[in-house]
Amino acid sequence: MEMEDIEIYAKKCRSRMYVEVECMGNNSFLNFVFINTKVVEGEQDTKNIDQYYLIYVNNIYGDIPITSSSKNKYRKRDESIVFVESLVEEIHNLVIDNKDTYKNQKKLKEIEGNAQLKKRKENDEIVSYGDSEFVFPISSVSKSTILKAYLSVELVKRVKSLDNVIDCTPILINGYSASEKFYNIEDIKRETHWKDVSIRDPADLHLSLISQERFNESLVHVYDDSYYYPTSAGKDVDVIIVDSSFHFDYSEFSNTNDRTVKCLGVVKNGILKKSSDSKNCGICSIQHGERVSDALGGIKHGVASRANIYGVALNNRDGFYTNEEVLGALQYVMENLIRPHKTIINYSIFSYELKEYSESLFFRQLRLLIEEITKKGAIFFACAANDHRKIGGNAEYRYYPCELDNVICVGGLDMEDFTNEYIIHSRSNYGPSFNLYAPYTVVSLIKYDEKSDLSFEHSHGSSFSSPITAGIAATIMSENSNIKFDYKSMLQYLIDLGEKGIISGLEKDDNNVFVNNGKHITCSTSSIENKTTTTTSSKTTKPTSSKTTKLTSSKTTKPTSSKTTKLTSRKTTKLTSSKTTNKTTKPTSSKTTKLTSSKTPKPTSSKTTKPTSSKTTKLTSS
Repeated sequence: MEMEDIEIYAKKCRSRMYVEVECMGNNSFLNFVFINTKVVEGEQDTKNIDQYYLIYVNNIYGDIPITSSSKNKYRKRDESIVFVESLVEEIHNLVIDNKDTYKNQKKLKEIEGNAQLKKRKENDEIVSYGDSEFVFPISSVSKSTILKAYLSVELVKRVKSLDNVIDCTPILINGYSASEKFYNIEDIKRETHWKDVSIRDPADLHLSLISQERFNESLVHVYDDSYYYPTSAGKDVDVIIVDSSFHFDYSEFSNTNDRTVKCLGVVKNGILKKSSDSKNCGICSIQHGERVSDALGGIKHGVASRANIYGVALNNRDGFYTNEEVLGALQYVMENLIRPHKTIINYSIFSYELKEYSESLFFRQLRLLIEEITKKGAIFFACAANDHRKIGGNAEYRYYPCELDNVICVGGLDMEDFTNEYIIHSRSNYGPSFNLYAPYTVVSLIKYDEKSDLSFEHSHGSSFSSPITAGIAATIMSENSNIKFDYKSMLQYLIDLGEKGIISGLEKDDNNVFVNNGKHITCSTSSIENKTTTTTSSKTTKPTSSKTTKLTSSKTTKPTSSKTTKLTSRKTTKLTSSKTTNKTTKPTSSKTTKLTSSKTPKPTSSKTTKPTSSKTTKLTSS
């Protein structure tokens, strides 16, 4: 059966199509399994989203012409035509006056930009009614006229209350709502082992990318812009963000009945001064901490929207900090904030020095603090920095804290053109010291200060790759509260879930792993008219704590992962990790995976130590 025939059959069956690729030697076999996709009530809540509706109207004056071929039998100012024009204008004005009620502003602008009315006027076969891009008639017979309109939930109620409007219902495809996604919640649960599934639809690109495998247009016609995540969403996990400044008194952090969100204070002269305002602390002209915290835990733009968020602000100098402030912040975290196996620290700050010098006393102290923090059961995430340098191995510079053995280091990918390739961002650092990669750009809704309005912005930098990954870790911990995660087991878990070997621009010894939260099934709804719906799954297993993960530190050969997946069911994946360890971790995977490290402990040296007391530490946001 040819692919085209399969797609036609899928349409007829109203099916979702699973595509399995089985690799045996040099041969690949495609296995297509069709599964009925009838949407069960409760699988997706479509009551609270913007969508297209059909408005059923009682035209008391009779029918109207829809196509120009029948136009001549009507008088130009026939009462029925005037009636419909008036109603179209009334609904159009409702839309214009209530644009703020729409959740999908992007779609609203798209409709407006498409200039449907102009196209309709240019089409000789269509009769125009009024000046609206949002509402127009599509059918009329006897005294029944039907209008098509794109409405918000709030406007549906108002339209239904208009005179002579009988009803207003979502557009359906063979009895199914056009806005529904053709996925099955139970399928997602089986793959991810999540207790329950939540969905943001539509979602920011940096979120949708981490909850599906790489987009393949030949298998899935339309990119799925939804973010799928476990409903626990980081619940009962403490995330400590050491950064510039924080403002939490707005919509992105309004669910404080479900979690704790607070700024603990500002570090000045190496000592944390507790803040009298738990929602606002610190001052930074680039709002770096605000952007980082939104990417990690914002309700709409964050990965883990139910995680507890604690901000530790540094005495900001527009993105630069002194060493005493960095040490003072981590000292406070170590002594006061660690809940064993329930704490994540995000540190989107970096420092570096030339390797020709021995490790400075400052970096030694930084290393010792982070070692003690992780010994207490916290998991430490850091950003790659934005200098486009290779880090690790024989690189010229030593970057902290990314090169430390107990830090999960995250680089950034340029995801602007994700349909072609996943590529390392032109500014992100890279190299064997980096464990994982995540999107470099995020969408942020931030508040500049207590009195300012909210600002909707794009934020760029590996500073945001780190909190995206830390947010995924928080959702993993909330879903697996029985597992005592530490640095080693969490890193292995994230590697197991990640998409491997898909990043361009890395060298062969670099860790080529793009983060994923555990959902690899790809679902897509094509246009109403002609497209089929395709779902592919590449993975069906979840790392568990039933088997021991083997880590080797003395060899440089690349081990083979024994993990098999639905997409590549008999294909092995090679994976190299950059972290060094000489211990065996607690079980973290249902598969035995060997991980080879390229990191080595920093040797002591008799070389002169480079002075660092006046050295500043900087943020990585661009």
